[in-house]
Amino acid sequence: MPMNKISVDLTKQMQAVREKLLRKRLQGTLFSFYRKPATRVLYYKEASLLDVYHCLIDPRVAGRETATLRSLTDKNQRAEFKRNNFPYCTFSGQFGEMRKNDALQQHSSLICLDFDHLSDIDAVKRTLLADTELTTLLLFVSPSGNGLKWVVQIDLEQADHLVWFEAIKNYLSATYQLEVDPACKNVARACFIPYDPDAYIAPDLLPELQPIRQANPALDELMHIVKPININVEYDK
Repeated sequence: MPMNKISVDLTKQMQAVREKLLRKRLQGTLFSFYRKPATRVLYYKEASLLDVYHCLIDPRVAGRETATLRSLTDKNQRAEFKRNNFPYCTFSGQFGEMRKNDALQQHSSLICLDFDHLSDIDAVKRTLLADTELTTLLLFVSPSGNGLKWVVQIDLEQADHLVWFEAIKNYLSATYQLEVDPACKNVARACFIPYDPDAYIAPDLLPELQPIRQANPALDELMHIVKPININVEYDK
C-alpha cells in the first residue's frame, strides 16, 4: 500500500540503509545516556547500542526497579516511579546542556519507535523482526511490560528525522495495523532503560567471538560498577 503523502519512498530507500548498516556496523554510533532521575538535564556520557543492550540484559541495572514498576497499579504512581528510578537515553542523538529538540548536537541516524498497550507482545516482536523493509537494530520490552521499543536506522541524506518518522509510522499502520506513539517524532525523546533479559540486538552489532553476557568493561564503567565513587550507584550490588 502506498504511503500517504510523504516525501520519502521508504521501500526504495531501505535497501540502501541496510547496505550502509553492514558497512558501518554502527558500533561507533553514539547518543546521550543519562543517569536517573529523569529530571537530570545534563547527559552522563555518550553510549552505543551495544552499551544499552548490556544494560538491558544486566539485572543489576534495573532488575528490581522493573519488577517494582510492573507491580504498581496506580497510574500516577507508576509514572512517578519510572521517572525517578530508571536511567534513560536519547537514541536519536547527542545533546549538550539541555535535552530538547533544538539543542541536538549530532544526530545518530537512529530512531526509536514505541508501541504501547500491546495485547500480544511476542507476536509483534516476530512481526518486526521478520519485516523485510526495516532492519531491527534493538528491540526490547518497555518498562511497563505491555509495550515494545524498536530502534532502526534512518538515512538523513534522504530525509530528515520527522519525515522518516511519518514514513515509518504510515508504513507500519498500513502494513501491520500497528500504531506508533506520536511522541516519537521528537528527536529529543527520552527512552527509559528497563531490565529485559530477552532483548534483541542485531547480530552485526555484537563484537565477533565475544559472549554477549560476559563481563563488559564498557558497561561496568557506564553503570559505575568499577568505580562507584562520588556518585549514586544505579543498582544494588
